[in-house]
Formats: sequence, structure tokens, C-alpha cells
Amino acid sequence: MLFTILLAVILSIDCLGVGLAYGMRHVVLPWYGRVIISCCSGIAIAVSMCLGRLLEGIIPGEQIHLFGESMLVCLGVFFLVRSIMELRKERVEELCTDETDRACVSETPLFQWRVPGLDVMIKIMNNPQHADFDHSGQINSKEAVWLGFALAMDSFGAGVCIALMGFSVLWVSICTLSFAFLLVSAGYIWGGRAGEVPQYRKLNLLPGIMLITLGMIRILFI
Repeated sequence: MLFTILLAVILSIDCLGVGLAYGMRHVVLPWYGRVIISCCSGIAIAVSMCLGRLLEGIIPGEQIHLFGESMLVCLGVFFLVRSIMELRKERVEELCTDETDRACVSETPLFQWRVPGLDVMIKIMNNPQHADFDHSGQINSKEAVWLGFALAMDSFGAGVCIALMGFSVLWVSICTLSFAFLLVSAGYIWGGRAGEVPQYRKLNLLPGIMLITLGMIRILFI
């Protein structure tokens, strides 16, 4: 049960950052919006874990848990590297005050892919402010659904790995839903009271670190 709770906290940690971002910028995130976001997180984890259950018939039984734990570590490394690169990019953009500096000029990719819906979620993942489509300063029900599933995209691969490790789909989904609501609410209240918290984006490092740690503990000791 302890590992289930830890996994739920890891999968929901992005909700804390989103709550902080909206609280600091005084974007209204009503209670029903937070409920929708948490439900989307729970549903996405349940679906991804069900897909993981389907893979159990492909991978030999004696190796399936080790495979899931190894993939969880790899996923944690990916999350950690990506978060470090995003923080580094933000740092460079802060230092680039001279627009004529060649090192600060962003390069335009030769090919740009556009997938309806998916590109919107990616924008929201990079900056939660994009979820406020009508720029009203308040997140409505439709915007909360987009935000909820955008936050859940990162957790989708982790859900498959968790299922392969033998965790209960029902309990992980319920715990993830619950902690998503608690963390987004706590972040929203904290951000509204504390004002600007310039280091809050470093919270994005936590999921990667925690996934690596949890995966290694499972591989070495359990």
C-alpha cells in the first residue's frame, strides 16, 4: 500500500505545479475544475494500466515484473533529462536580454508536425496558461478537461509500467485521482497566498528522481 501511495504522489506531482502556476497568476481554478482534472488523471492511469495488463500475455511471467521495473527506471531517466533541459532553456531565455545575440536566437525546425488535439495538449504541458483558451482568467469545464488529460499524458507510460509490476489498477487509479485533487488544490491555495515562487518549476525534477528511486528499490530489494 505504501508503494501505491508513493506512485500516486509521483504521478500527481505535476498537479501541484499547475496549481501553483494558476494561484500565482490569479487565474481562477474553481473546485469543479479541480475535480475534473483529478478525474482525468485517474481515468488516464486506469486506461494505461489496463493496456499494461494486456501486455502480460506477451512477456514471460517470471520476467514481467523486472521488465516493468526496468522500464519505470528508464521512464524516470527520460523525465529527469527532459526536465533538466527545460530548466536550462528557461535559464538561457532569462539571460538572453540582447535580441541580436546569435546564441539567443531560436532556430526554426525544418519540418513541423501538427496533430489535431495533440499539439494543444503539448502546448498546455509546456505552459499551463495555454489551457485558458478564451483568456478569461478562469478555467471552465471544457478547459479543465484539456488540462487534465494534458497533465495525464506524462503519466500514461508510467501507468503501463506500474501495471506490469503487479500493482492494482483500482487502487492506483483511486489514489492518483485523490492525490491529484489534493495537490492541485494545495498548489492553487499556496500560489495565491505566497505570490511569485520563482523556484516552483524545479518541482518538475521530482517525478523523474522519484520514479528512478522507486524502480531501483523494487529491482534491488523486492
